[in-house]
This record gives sequence, C-alpha cells and structure tokens, in this order.
Amino acid sequence: MKTRCIKLFDKLIVVLLGATGLFAGCKIGEIDSPMEYGTPSAEYEINGTVTATATSEPIRNIRVVRPRYWDEPSLEFGDTTYTDEAGKYHFEFDNFPNKDYQLKFEDIDGEENGTYGFKTVKGEFTKQDQVEEGKGWYGGKFVKTEDVTLDEPMVAPMYGVPSTPFQP
Repeated sequence: MKTRCIKLFDKLIVVLLGATGLFAGCKIGEIDSPMEYGTPSAEYEINGTVTATATSEPIRNIRVVRPRYWDEPSLEFGDTTYTDEAGKYHFEFDNFPNKDYQLKFEDIDGEENGTYGFKTVKGEFTKQDQVEEGKGWYGGKFVKTEDVTLDEPMVAPMYGVPSTPFQP
C-alpha cells in the first residue's frame, strides 16, 4: 500500500511539472505574439564598383573582404569576392541584425592591371537601405551600394646615399 501511494504521488508530480512547463513558455491562444524560436536575423546585400582615383577607370581583380566579426579590427577573413572586368563586386549574406559593416579592398595581382593601395571602408545600413520590412525576429532586407576609389600606393622616399652591395 505504501509503495502504491509513492508511485501515485510520483505520477502526480510528473503531471504537475509537465503542465507548468507547458504554460510557462509561450502564451497559448494569443494572436499578436506568435511562437518564435531561434535567433533574430536580417538579409543584407552590398554591391559597388571599384575605380582608380586618377583615371576613374574600373579596376578588375581587387580582393574585397567582409570580415567574419563586425567589431574585429584585424579584418579576419569572412566573405571574400573579387571585382569583375567592370570593377563590380557583390555580397549577399544573412546575419544577426546589425547596422555596421566593414569592407577591405586590396590589390593582390601585382602589376597585372596596375598597382593600387588598399582601403578599409566602414559603413552603416540605414532605414533608407531597407527594401523589405521585417516581422518578428526577421529584421528585413537591406541593400547598400558602396562605390570605392583606390589610389596608387605611395612610395616612401629614400634618404641618404644608396649603399653598395657587399663584396668580399
């Protein structure tokens, strides 16, 4: 008899705990608050053209890097693309809603199409960039055009007399 009561009491506790978990989560029957699970996100698109400052001509084969972490100053590689023949580049990504972005532009092909310095661009998505409204945890879609000009790299002046090679 005693074990029977203990088993019944155990079952009653399980049912009560299960019911409290059911009612402690989302409100059932409330239309304005749909149940959502996951992480807030938004869609982003960045595109633009890279041109030479001196000639305004498009530059091909420029590496464009969007770092993995928004606030990472070292520009750790995340997404990478290269400009095409018309100097155009394009990124599409989903991410946690964040207004800031950072891009690094770098000439990596040497003398093939001219030599250009690198540039880091920090920008921000604004309400004017939003092309699709979000609902719930979806922040919407943002499209940004970021055109960039690159200069030829500065050559450091050489001071003093050039040294002669060592001869034994």
